[in-house]
Amino acid sequence: MILLKNAIVVTQDAERRVLPGYDVLIDHGRIADVARGLHPEGCEVIDVSGCIVAPGLINTHTHIAMTFLRGIADDMPLRKWLEEKIWPLEAKLTREDVYRFSKLGIAESLLSGVTCFVDMYFYPEEVAKAAEELGSRAVVCGPIVDFPTCYSKGPDHALRLAEDLIKMYSSSELIKPAVGPHAPYTCSKETLMASSKLAREHGVMLHIHLSETKDEVEEIKQKHNATPTGYLESIGFFEGNRVNAAHCVWLTEEDMDIIASREVYVSHNPVSNMKLASGIAPVSKLIKKGAHVTLGTDGPASNNILDMFQAMKMACLLQKLASGDPTALTAQQALDMATIEAAKSIGLGYELGSIEPGKQADIIVVDFEKPHLKPLYNPVSHLVYAARAGDVKMVLVRGELLVQDGKLTRADLRDVIREAEYAAKRIVGDVS
Repeated sequence: MILLKNAIVVTQDAERRVLPGYDVLIDHGRIADVARGLHPEGCEVIDVSGCIVAPGLINTHTHIAMTFLRGIADDMPLRKWLEEKIWPLEAKLTREDVYRFSKLGIAESLLSGVTCFVDMYFYPEEVAKAAEELGSRAVVCGPIVDFPTCYSKGPDHALRLAEDLIKMYSSSELIKPAVGPHAPYTCSKETLMASSKLAREHGVMLHIHLSETKDEVEEIKQKHNATPTGYLESIGFFEGNRVNAAHCVWLTEEDMDIIASREVYVSHNPVSNMKLASGIAPVSKLIKKGAHVTLGTDGPASNNILDMFQAMKMACLLQKLASGDPTALTAQQALDMATIEAAKSIGLGYELGSIEPGKQADIIVVDFEKPHLKPLYNPVSHLVYAARAGDVKMVLVRGELLVQDGKLTRADLRDVIREAEYAAKRIVGDVS
């Protein structure tokens, strides 16, 4: 048992209560109690005075092994970035490379308070292996596309690999498999529908990029006489599935109505969208229509970090700027997007996303004894607008301390960095 003592607990429960001076008791990987003055026998007591205890952050869209491409192809349009820089370098990837680069990204994520991430990348079993070794949760899928990659020979092969992945992790506590058709512009109707069927048959999440750029929308309109969202609706892609759609920048009113009615979870990636000049997702409008919106960082090649604190802040500021309305997206809404809404999107809302007895103890402790976090009037406001990734002091997943005093407990960070740099040098060239 672990007792977190004297915390300011940001519960994210149904009432969004903030409880100053409360203790959090953890037993057998779950939250056993949240109350004042707890004194159970035989537990490890950790005094977290001056700290916020909050649910672990959940990154609902990334390509975590793309750490090796961080800073390699900046300031380029998306399609040119992909076709001239990213895809040629990715063609050199090996299974071992993905493991090493994933481990670096997961280390970065844990140290910044991310306890679970949704990932679409080659060799997803290697991403899962790295997550398991470091103790992180992950939802993983391999990209399904209509052309050969370093991972698959084509769509049929990619679909078989996706089914193998589902079987491999069907009973895992930490890893949840998903099906990942890359995008409407890289997948035929047959591939999209086969992916949809596979996810539906196995009851796993369907993860796709959707309406990220204006060019993508125009391409799909020319091919199918519909927007990407309208096209997916017309072929029955959403039917009977839990869909996590990344980006959703260029949406019509009808698109937003479809997303809301189909209960599609939108993963908003504000930093990546700004960096690639993709556009501004209509997050506030989606929420007003009753749609579910979560937060992601996208990959380290287009962000260039895996910082969910930054994502929360940028999401709010971008909606305010775009609308001219300072109330357009509040700090509380952004925190919801990174915690409880994100947990629901991966099918674990009953287990994660809030600090409540009975839930899994995926918890972060954020040190608020910092000059940029004083004075403290509103903990939620400070978490979103003022806190930094470096303020994270402890991270627990299933009640296990994975980060303590800002350091990984399961790995030597220097070794993780050294192995990733060694692999990057082989693919990209000299890494100074």
